[in-house]
Amino acid sequence: MDSGTSAPWRRRTLAATGVIGIAVAGGGLLLPGFSAAATTPTTHFTWTQAETAANDQWTVPAGVCFIDWTVQGGSGGAAGGTLGGFGGKVTQRVPVASDGTAKFTIHVGAAGQGGAGGASAGEAAGAGFAGGTAGTSGGGGGGASAVWYGADSTAVPDLVAGGGGGAGTGSAGGNAGAPGDDVTAPALAGGLAGPSTPGNTYGADATGNAGAGGGGGGYFAGGAGTTDGSTTGSGGGGGANSIETPGTAGPADVNTTLTSAGDGTVAADVIGCMPGAPTLDPATAGTNTGDVTLTFTPASTPTTNVTSWELSKDGGSTWAAQPATASGAKEQMSLTGLTAGTYHFQVRGVSDYGVTGQASTSQSFTVAAPATPAAPTIDSATSSRNGAIDLSFTPNNNGVTVTDHEVSTDATSSTDPNATWTTLTTTSGSGSMLLATVSGLTPGNQYTLWVRAKTATNDAPAAQSNSVTVAHLPDAPTLDVPTSPNPGEVDLAFTPGNDNGVPATGWQVSTDDGQTWGTTQPATDGTGGKKQIVLSNQPEGATLLVSVRAVSANGTSPASSPSQSVLVTSTPPSTPVPAAPTLDAPTSPHPGEVDLAFTPGNNNGATETGWQVSTDGGQHWGTTQPATDGTGGKKQIVLSNQPEGATLQVSVRADSANGTGAASAAQPVTVTSTPSSTPPVTPPGPTPVPGGGGTQPSPSTPGAPKGVSAQAKTAQVAVSWTAPASGGAVDHYLVTLSPGGQTCTTTGLSCSIGASAGVDYTATVVAVAADGTTGPGASASVPGTVTSPDVPAQVPSTDQALTTDKGVISSATPGQKITVKGSGYLPYSTVTVIIYSTPTVLGSVVTDAAGNFTLAVTVPADLAPGDHHLVSSGVASDGTQRFMRMDITLASASNQLAWTGFSALPWVGAGVGLVAVGTAGLILARRRRGAAI
Repeated sequence: MDSGTSAPWRRRTLAATGVIGIAVAGGGLLLPGFSAAATTPTTHFTWTQAETAANDQWTVPAGVCFIDWTVQGGSGGAAGGTLGGFGGKVTQRVPVASDGTAKFTIHVGAAGQGGAGGASAGEAAGAGFAGGTAGTSGGGGGGASAVWYGADSTAVPDLVAGGGGGAGTGSAGGNAGAPGDDVTAPALAGGLAGPSTPGNTYGADATGNAGAGGGGGGYFAGGAGTTDGSTTGSGGGGGANSIETPGTAGPADVNTTLTSAGDGTVAADVIGCMPGAPTLDPATAGTNTGDVTLTFTPASTPTTNVTSWELSKDGGSTWAAQPATASGAKEQMSLTGLTAGTYHFQVRGVSDYGVTGQASTSQSFTVAAPATPAAPTIDSATSSRNGAIDLSFTPNNNGVTVTDHEVSTDATSSTDPNATWTTLTTTSGSGSMLLATVSGLTPGNQYTLWVRAKTATNDAPAAQSNSVTVAHLPDAPTLDVPTSPNPGEVDLAFTPGNDNGVPATGWQVSTDDGQTWGTTQPATDGTGGKKQIVLSNQPEGATLLVSVRAVSANGTSPASSPSQSVLVTSTPPSTPVPAAPTLDAPTSPHPGEVDLAFTPGNNNGATETGWQVSTDGGQHWGTTQPATDGTGGKKQIVLSNQPEGATLQVSVRADSANGTGAASAAQPVTVTSTPSSTPPVTPPGPTPVPGGGGTQPSPSTPGAPKGVSAQAKTAQVAVSWTAPASGGAVDHYLVTLSPGGQTCTTTGLSCSIGASAGVDYTATVVAVAADGTTGPGASASVPGTVTSPDVPAQVPSTDQALTTDKGVISSATPGQKITVKGSGYLPYSTVTVIIYSTPTVLGSVVTDAAGNFTLAVTVPADLAPGDHHLVSSGVASDGTQRFMRMDITLASASNQLAWTGFSALPWVGAGVGLVAVGTAGLILARRRRGAAI
C-alpha cells in the first residue's frame, strides 16, 4: 500500500517519538558529511499483521534521507501450557532518495498456532514465510517478517526476521517448515522442527517422549529444539534472519515473557535530510547604527527542503531562530538594534523533519558606537500664553536615531553637568521643524532655554534660545452653550478663568471659531460668578461658532474651548411661513452624494412649494427642489455632485408661496470620496501651532506656499501665491475662504473664489501632493471688503437669457412677485437683480456651488406700464463681469403673468399622446410671439 492508503485488515500507526537507540545489523550506512548527532528519528511508522499474509507497499515521504528499519518475526505457537520461541529480529539503517520516489514492500509474519491438530499458522504468500504447521500436540512455528527495497516482492527480501519455533508436547511434534536451502527461490524456507530427543532428526518420537514444535518460517534452516526428558518439550528454534543468525529456542518451561503467541512487526523511523552548510557573504551595515544585513547562499547538496533558519552571533555557541527573505538565489537576514561590539555570525538551515543542518563558516562584524547628535537649531522662542513659552527648533541628529528631545531652564552652558533636563512633547511643524510648549514657568520672569537630543548617554550638546519674558495673562474663560432668544440676538454666559493677578479689562467674542475677533467690550455680572454678554445684529438663520477671551493690560487670554454652536433666531415673516423641519443626521453612501431625511415642521397654513438645502450652515441656500416621501412621515432629498472628502454643515427649510420657512439645525456630514489607488486628499487643517495640531510630515509632504496675497473684488476674492521653497512635490493647491468655507482647486498659482459683499475674509492656501498628503497652510487676510456687482446706468447688452420658475415670461404687472433664476456665475458669489429702464435694485442673492441662483423679487408697484428689462449682474466663473437679461412688458395690475415656457404638469398621464395638433401649434406660436395667456 502507498503511504496515503490503508487496507481495512491492516493498520499503520504514525507517531512522533523521542530519541531511539538502534543497533544497525550488518553495519550502518551514513552519507558523507551526515553527522550522527543530527540523525534523531522524528517520525515513526509501524506495520502489524492481521488476518492474511498480503504484502504492503509504502512510498517514503519527501525530505527523508534515511530509514531505520526494525523487523520482528512472529513467535511460535503454544502447546500444553508451554509457549513457543521468540521470532528473529533485524535492524538496519538504509539511505533513500529524498524526492519522495523511494518505495518499500513490507511483509509481516503471523504468530504460530498452538494446541493439537491446528491448521497451518503460516501465510499463503510463500512457504518460506510460513511457520511450521501445528502438530497433534506441538505448536506451529511463527511466520517470518520481511522488507524488500523496492516494489518487487518476488525477489529475495533485503531484510528477513525468522519466526520463532512452536512449543513441543505430547507424542508428536509440529511439522517442520518448508526446506530453505535455495536462497534464490521466491519461496524461502522456514526453520526445521526441533527434535523430540537429542540426536533425533524431525517429527514425532515413536517411543512416546515429548515431541518438538514446528520450526518458524525464515531464511535458511532454523535452530534445533531441546528437551528435558519430561512430558513437555521445549519450543523449536526460530528461522534464521537476513544475516543468517538462527532464532533462539523457546524455554523448557512455561515462557514467562510471552503470554501468548505474538505476531511480528515491521517499523520504520524516518530521518530527515541534513541541510548542507550555507555560504555566508560578508555582513554589511544598515541605514541606522546597530542595523546589520546578512546575505547567504543556501547549500545545493544534499537536496533538502529548508523550512527555517537559525542564526548564531557568537560563533556557534548559541543559536536562535531568525527569519530570512529570498533575494534572488540568495537569502537575507535583517538584524536591528545591535549594540556596539564585535559579532561572529553563522547561519544554518533546519529541514522538514527538524534536522539541523551544517553551519556556515563564521563571519566577524564590528558594530560601531553611534555618533553623537549635534545641537539642534532653535528657530523661535516666544511667550503668548500665561506661564508658557512656545518653542520651535530643527534637530541635527548626525544620522543617529533620536526619539526624544530635552529642555533645560537652568543650564549655564551647552554641556552643563548640573543642569536639570525635562523631556519635551513635540509635534511636527514645517519641513523637519519640531514644535513644543514649555509650561509651568513663572509669569513675568525671563528665561533662556537650552534644547538637546536625548540619548542613552545624554552627552549630546545643547542649543541656546534667546531670552524670553514669560507672558502674564488671565486663564481662558469657560463658555456655556449660547442661546438666541430673539431674532438676530445671541446671549452668552461664561465663567472667567483665573486672572493670575492680571484683571480682565474687557472681553472679545469670536463667532467664526476663533478666526476673527470683535472689539473689546464689557460684560455684565450674572449668577454664580458668571459674566454675560448680549450680541446684537447677528445674521438671522446663521449657525455661529462662538468663543470668548479676556483682555488684560498684558494682552489677551487663551480663547474658551471648544467653540459653542448657536443658530441665530430669525424674524418671523409678516405672513405665515412653515416652521423649521427636524433633520436627521445626513449620510453619504456614495462618492459625491449626500442623503437627507427630515420631518417637516408645521406649515402654519402656508402652502409648501418645495425645499431648499444649505451645505454651509445656512449662509447660502440652493434652489427650491421637491422631496420624496420616506417612512414615518419623513421626507427625503438626495444631493449629488457634492465636493468629495469635504465636511458639510447641512440644514433644510421649506419654501412656500409666502416665502421660505425657518431652517433646521445644521448637521455635519463628510462626503464620501471615490476610491483610488492613492489615499484621498485630506482636507487641510489649520497651520500647526505650538503645543499641538499639525500634520505629521513625511518625505512627500509639501512645504507651505509662500507670499500668499488676496484682493477683494466685485463678488469675489482673488488669491495668489508662490510655490513652497521646500518639501515634497506639489500636485495641486487648495484655497479656502473663511468664513464660509468656499474653496477652489488649481494647479496654478492663483484662483478666484466667489464671496459675499461686505464680509471680511481670510484666505488659506495649502499644497497637496499626488498621494493626497497636505502640507501646512499659509494664510492672508483680505484687505478691504468684497463689493457688490455693478449696477450699470444703461441696460447692458447680452445674449444670456434670464428666466423664472415658470420659464421665460414676456409680461408682468406692478406689485407682482417673480422668482428669477440664473446660471453660469462664479460659485458662492453675489448676484444683484435690477429692473430697467431707470435702474432699480430688486434684491441680491448668493449663488450655489454650481454658480446658479434663484431669487424671489417684487415688481415695484409704482413702475409705469411699458417695456422694461430684468437684469442679473455678477461675475462669471472666470471672474469677469456677467449679465443675464429678460425683456418684459409691464401691463396694468389687472393683467395676468404671461409665460412662454412649457409646463408638463397638465399633460402628465396617458393622455399625452392625445393632445390635439392644433393645440400644439397654438402653444408654439405663442412661444414665438411671447404673448400672454
